[in-house]
Amino acid sequence: VADSDEKIKEIGKLLAGDLIGYDFNEKKSAINALGDKDDIYILNNPIKAPEPNILADLDTTDYASFKNIANINDISTNGNHGTLTNVTKTELGHAFNGTNSRIRLKPNFINWFSSFTISLWFKTSTSGIILGQAGSDDFINSNGYVPAIYIDSTNRLRVSTFWSGAVANALITQTVTDNNWHHCYIDWNSSTNLQTTWLDGVQVSSYTRVQSNYVAGAYYYWLGIGRAAGWPSVPSTLWFNGEIAAFRAWNTNKGATGATSEFNRLASKFGL
Repeated sequence: VADSDEKIKEIGKLLAGDLIGYDFNEKKSAINALGDKDDIYILNNPIKAPEPNILADLDTTDYASFKNIANINDISTNGNHGTLTNVTKTELGHAFNGTNSRIRLKPNFINWFSSFTISLWFKTSTSGIILGQAGSDDFINSNGYVPAIYIDSTNRLRVSTFWSGAVANALITQTVTDNNWHHCYIDWNSSTNLQTTWLDGVQVSSYTRVQSNYVAGAYYYWLGIGRAAGWPSVPSTLWFNGEIAAFRAWNTNKGATGATSEFNRLASKFGL
């Protein structure tokens, strides 16, 4: 039982779940309905135990709560939270307006010279950058940058995670601007230098990428924006317009088994 609305909000932020409230005056229950101090609130989606090797888990598909808070809590417990700017919480993820929406990820949250895996879901009808990396905390003017995941001007997905000394990325032949949800899953194996991409549970690309630094300091990451000048088929607009959900990353290459498991984990929620 919480004795004030503010405490109810804080409980939800800390525990990263929905509070199901029963309002004794209205005689009804509702998710995150803020009522009187005698109302009862039950945590619907408590924090789950972190997976092995997980770096960041910004999966919000289990709760549509606290639409206006400034951060997405990293429920991996590693503290790699996302900072929201002009995005709106939706039922499964976050909506980006194509003009100034973005989620800033924690700098250097991933060591991309060791094996890693990245997974996310997206939905859009236009081109734009889904995941951007830069060598400074300036996604517009940074001299060093990689549009790691973007939809190009031909409405196809391109993947470059991250820099190999020259502009090069994997082109996925399927168009993805059908305004349906798609799952993008990428892993890079430090033993083989292979970057492998799965789209909607199917392997669609694999090629050799030897990682190379392009700045001496920190690397910065954003969902929904980045730079792409000089890269193939630059999107007509860099700002992503659509929804992104369930961003997750691991410090190991999880391979085909991981790709299948992660796709199947949420496919039914996203209508696949």
